[in-house]
Amino acid sequence: MDILIWFEFIVTITILMLIARKSLWVALSFSALVLGLISISFLDLSVIVSDTLSDPSIILLALSVGLIAVIGGALEMTGLIDDMMSNTSLKRRSALLAIPAMLGMLPIPGGALLSAPVVQRGAGDADGDVKAGINVWSRHLAVLFYPLGTLLATTKMAGLDLYEVLLYMVPGLILTTVLTWVFLLRKVENGRIAEGRKSRKKSMIPVLLILSAPAVHASMMYIFPSVMEEIFLFMGVSLSLLLILIVKRKRLSYLIPVSRKMKAWNFALIIMGMFLFLRIFNASDAPDAISTLPLSRPLLVVFAGGLLGVATGRVNIPISIMLPILVAAGTIIDNVTFTILFFSIFIGFLVSPVHPCVSVSLEYFRTDYVSVLKRTMIPAGIAWAVSLAAALILI
Repeated sequence: MDILIWFEFIVTITILMLIARKSLWVALSFSALVLGLISISFLDLSVIVSDTLSDPSIILLALSVGLIAVIGGALEMTGLIDDMMSNTSLKRRSALLAIPAMLGMLPIPGGALLSAPVVQRGAGDADGDVKAGINVWSRHLAVLFYPLGTLLATTKMAGLDLYEVLLYMVPGLILTTVLTWVFLLRKVENGRIAEGRKSRKKSMIPVLLILSAPAVHASMMYIFPSVMEEIFLFMGVSLSLLLILIVKRKRLSYLIPVSRKMKAWNFALIIMGMFLFLRIFNASDAPDAISTLPLSRPLLVVFAGGLLGVATGRVNIPISIMLPILVAAGTIIDNVTFTILFFSIFIGFLVSPVHPCVSVSLEYFRTDYVSVLKRTMIPAGIAWAVSLAAALILI
């Protein structure tokens, strides 16, 4: 019986990884349905699908994530991102850390190509593998601190408070920042990234527009704790979009071509697919079977999580897989456990050869994966070692 369950699980993950190269939401949805058809009754599967697709909180979350993608496209297409880059007063190393991280808050398809010119301009004569490493590691710092990014859906899946988890992410953020600085940014000569007269107003407006959405979400959520928080999330991202239109004097119809360019519906469908996969996976026998692996909980969290991060080049897919496995193994998903799991997956995601941002960075800076891996394997190893130590002590 266990062999059959393992076969079902391997088939599901294989399908997921293969299709995810083309479309993440299709991969999540299709692999979930395949797992459901071979592991649970058709009636149970129908109920799960119906409940997921009609859940108001998931629908609002999906719509909000789609609008966040539109925010990213609007900031780029209106020139607000260019204003931020050309008016910064930061020195090169600080700029190469801060500006890609700021751009990483925007879920823009091929977003690494948006930050790549910043790195090319700021890193000067540094080697291509150094530039590629900076582009990937600096850009994705936002994953650890921006509440309306990957953390938004994954904390909901874990049933945790988003803003409490953010506080627990601080040590990982500091560690990753230090590792990025020591192993990558120190290879770059310092100096100013932008010369001439600068406008602080132009550099700050995009930042304020980006931060307005989580500010509304967080404040309203705690003022009205009994109201569904996804309502305030939708209000926050809608306000951010409205402010962009006002600042750049654009009509509401301007968002139509922006949405088309961003393919915003893909981001919304990814959220629906994530929750569909999680719920069907929870209902199958796979979590119980995997929980019997001869691994301690710390090793399961750090090793299995990190391995899935490398294998998938994603953060949300491994979270979707690991949460039900850990619950089946008797692990309580609290803020500490979630943070260590998320961080372990995140590090694997940074060095994954199938991570799209890694691939486009290699191409842009004309380097190869082995060279970049040599630059990043030591900081990644240090990060995993710290994660394992924290897991052994705290889990």
